[in-house]
Amino acid sequence: MHLQSILMFAAIIALVSAAKQRFHILMAILSLEATSLVLATLYSANFSHMSEDYLGIILLTLAAAETASALGLLSTLSRFSGSDHISSCSFSSF
Repeated sequence: MHLQSILMFAAIIALVSAAKQRFHILMAILSLEATSLVLATLYSANFSHMSEDYLGIILLTLAAAETASALGLLSTLSRFSGSDHISSCSFSSF
């Protein structure tokens, strides 16, 4: 039970950090990724059946691949605009 409370606290901290990062795209995405990793750890800690563990590993792998491609896209966009401030990104020029 102690591990679960620590993981839930870490998820709440990561969500608050994502909410406070209203101006930087990459930091907000990294905070959301930390939240998803903490929640996936909490999910795997609660269930000990073999089939659910394999399902969790597959979902975590797919989420990591999706996140890597999203972070690559956003870093390309922020390098194009010169900054990762949300206000400086104008998607009408694309």
